Amino acid sequence: MSKEEYVMALISGVVQSRQLYPNICVRLLLSIDRRQTVEEAEETLKLALRYGKNNDNKTINGIVIGVEISGDPKYDARKFLPLLQKVKDDLHVIAFHLAEV
Repeated sequence: MSKEEYVMALISGVVQSRQLYPNICVRLLLSIDRRQTVEEAEETLKLALRYGKNNDNKTINGIVIGVEISGDPKYDARKFLPLLQKVKDDLHVIAFHLAEV
């Protein structure tokens, strides 16, 4: 399963759950692991943008709200800053997990 297929499966599950539980609000942050390459992170960011707040499909618009950076803190996440600076105005949320073990 590709990363995009995985994201679509998550979105599909959220759409289905909205019908069963309309009072529960679910949003997704796509994960970027500090161990990933810049290219892998860029792929995740592109998916967040594709399925994020500017999506033309009203059914899935607003489900993916951003990305989160997580993983072993011994890997430097600063390598992702140029990518994040480019997309900061296009995502609702950019979250960092700090001091994970």
